[in-house]
Amino acid sequence: MPTDAGSPFRDPSDPKYRPPVRTRRGSWATGPEPPPLPVTRVRRPGIHPFTVGEAVATAFVVWFRGLVPFTILAVLFALPILITGVVLLSVFPAGTGGGKAWNEGLLLLQAILNQFLAAAVTYVTVDRLRGGRTGIVECIRKGLSRILPVLLVSAILSAPFYLIGLTGRLFEGREGEYHPFALALILVLIPLAILYIAFSVAVPAAVVERPRALGLAALGRSFDLTRGRRWRVFWAHVLVLLCASAGALLTVLLGTLLIGDPTTPEAIYGSERLPWFILGIVMSCLLEPLTAALPAVIYSQLRREKEGVEADEIAEIFG
Repeated sequence: MPTDAGSPFRDPSDPKYRPPVRTRRGSWATGPEPPPLPVTRVRRPGIHPFTVGEAVATAFVVWFRGLVPFTILAVLFALPILITGVVLLSVFPAGTGGGKAWNEGLLLLQAILNQFLAAAVTYVTVDRLRGGRTGIVECIRKGLSRILPVLLVSAILSAPFYLIGLTGRLFEGREGEYHPFALALILVLIPLAILYIAFSVAVPAAVVERPRALGLAALGRSFDLTRGRRWRVFWAHVLVLLCASAGALLTVLLGTLLIGDPTTPEAIYGSERLPWFILGIVMSCLLEPLTAALPAVIYSQLRREKEGVEADEIAEIFG
């Protein structure tokens, strides 16, 4: 076999000589084939800009295609509210002190369970965006493993609105007229709404990224992701809220045909309270997943635009 002068790979007398071997491709080479180079994903931020139409359309597509698992999740988390409400409706008459107390308690319980649902729906949404089909049990397990930061973030975001509602009730007049100070609280809603939009993807950030400090870092993460896109995020929430309100209105119209007028004394104090309560739970089970899926979609698309991170990379964080 001819050798090349000065080449340690062709001169058999050289101690660095390696005999030629046949590779899998059928050609002669000196030594074994080198290992394949690792495939690295190239991130290109800014290629896919965040748009209101795409965010809303994607949220509806994810919600419609996952309507069965979303509804099952919502029903599972709504069962405690349904059972507690049915029991309390038979014990406390509506309009009494006890009835008002359990009504407030049910609203608080529903707000807490909605955060459990939001954590599970966030995982399902991210999984669906990458084309996955994770089971219900796995969705609940993954969602509940992030529930502590989600609860903390949700409590921080919801506390100002609950305080405004409580203050308004304290200044409510006997005939339903509000004190001027209570009316002035409406002006506070404007900056609160701005902050709410800025922190609107904090729950998905707390679920996906598992930030430290019990999820407080998720607020800063949401503030950074929504910077420069808050008007678009705002209009996306408005459109989905209008669609959800239309769905709620259709449910009320259907209930009026099947049950009766919801404003009558029978619907408020009498025998029609329980059917309307159950109908409200059913409506919540259908619409809550849609409003919970939107922040996850916005979070995913904002990361795709600003960081070049695709949905499959986000889903890999869950393990």
